[in-house]
Amino acid sequence: MQNNEEFQDIIKDIDKMKLITIDKKEDSFTTENYKELVSDYKSDKFEELMSMRQESSKINAYIKEIDGITKGIAVLINSDSSMTIIDLKGSVPLNKIGTLAKQIQTLQ
Repeated sequence: MQNNEEFQDIIKDIDKMKLITIDKKEDSFTTENYKELVSDYKSDKFEELMSMRQESSKINAYIKEIDGITKGIAVLINSDSSMTIIDLKGSVPLNKIGTLAKQIQTLQ
């Protein structure tokens, strides 16, 4: 991590984190699988928070709030060759989601 202190500050209110990376070719992950994944998050009351492109990846972030309190965040990083899912229980400052996604990508 380039800035461990910044990373620690970002993750301090996270209760649980899952990181899943799927090799699209090896695991036969299709556009339909992606749509189903998004649909599953939305049916669990996640709402789209942001969508952005970074290099060759498309990043979508979804948030689950209950009574104005962030309960979960899902970040989907979709590239040509892989799909990375970051599923967080707890809270991350909304302006730091992109930074968190970038730092986690450097771990792969």
